[in-house]
Order: sequence, then structure tokens, then C-alpha cells
Amino acid sequence: RGSNGQLLRASIYSKRGPWNPSPLAAFWVLPATVKIAVIAVLTGATFFGTSPGFTAYINGLPDVGLIAARPMTEDTLIYASDGTTVLADLHPAGHQQYFQPLAAMGKYLPMAAVAIEDRNFYSEPGVDLGALLRAASIDLRAGSPVEGASTITQQLVKLTLVGNQPTLSRKIEEALLALEVERTYTKQQILEMYLNTVFFGNDAYGSAAAAKIYFHTTTANLDLAQAAMLAGLLRDP
Repeated sequence: RGSNGQLLRASIYSKRGPWNPSPLAAFWVLPATVKIAVIAVLTGATFFGTSPGFTAYINGLPDVGLIAARPMTEDTLIYASDGTTVLADLHPAGHQQYFQPLAAMGKYLPMAAVAIEDRNFYSEPGVDLGALLRAASIDLRAGSPVEGASTITQQLVKLTLVGNQPTLSRKIEEALLALEVERTYTKQQILEMYLNTVFFGNDAYGSAAAAKIYFHTTTANLDLAQAAMLAGLLRDP
């Protein structure tokens, strides 16, 4: 109530601020058509989730175990007899890639990638419903797909299993597989596979190649500004 005793409507934004509403608040401010569509999808998922047809559809999706088993197109390094001097770095034209464990990447680039690409990475189940609702609202108002809502896990699925064709069926597969990836791998494993696979532009696939090509150093030796720049390239390599 206000000072005059009149009932006041509470702000849906609470302490999150007007630019970061909760997922539930974001839902209620969506256009009616979007809310109806979301409710229909959730109802349909509940109804069909145990049907034989849906079970067959799920069983027909790619095996998420293929992500870890998928061979990387790594560079071939030829060393001198001392075991440290690199004599040659052989790789396909337009493609440089070196695998490295997450522990060898240092702290700045993994932190920057999560902050820029998927700030809820460590708390979400592979799909960010709030981001999907906000993207749906923005796309509806724009009349075309202008806002992305893929989590890091969804991006990994897109890079390794389903491709990036802009179709509804592909997005559904991506979301379902992202949920399964989260049940199969740890967050650290997912982030490691993502940072070893994603394209940074300028022939650089994965964080090790990006650090080498852009800054002539290792990922662990990137400073905060360098890591932030590389993470920024993920949006538009």
C-alpha cells in the first residue's frame, strides 16, 4: 500500500532491475501470442513425453557420447631431437586446432567465455528458458530471428551433432540433446569440449589456436584484456 492507503501493484522486476527480469517475470510481459505458444509447447511436451512416438523420436537422435569420441582435426607438430623446438606445424588450409585440457587454459578465457556467451552456464540444465522467452519476444517484434538464446551446451551440440540450419526441428533437437549432454558430462567437460571446438575466426578453431594466432602465446598466458577480446570474437568471428 502507498502512503495514502491505496493498493499499489508490485514491480515484476524486483531487485533484478528492468533489464534482467526473472524467467517468470519475463514470461508475463511477453505478447499474448507468445505466451499461448509457450504454454502449448509445454502442454504438448507433457502429453507426448511418454508416448511411443515421442520415445521413438528421442531414440532416433544422435548419441551424445559421440561428442567426446569425435576426433579433432588437430595440427601435426614436428619437434627437433630436443623434444621442445618445433620444426613444423602441419595443418589443413584454413584450419588450425590444438587440443588442451581446461586446466591448461588458465582462468581468464574460460571465465570470459562464460560471462559473454552464457552467464547462467553453471546453474542452468543446458537450456535457458528465460533467454528463450526473451529471444522469442524480440524475434516476434522484429519479424525475423535477430536474437540468439543458445547456451554453451546448445552451441556444443550444434557444433558437433546437429549443424546450424535455421529450422524449428533442428532447434528442438538441439535443446533436447543439450539436456542429455548435461546428464552425461560435467560442466567442466562441456566447457572444455566447447572451448576446444568453437571457431574464433582467422583460421583459429579452439582456444589454443586462437591464443597462438592472435597473440602468439598460450591460452594460460593470456591477460584479461586479451581473453576478453577472444571471448568477444565468439559472437561474430
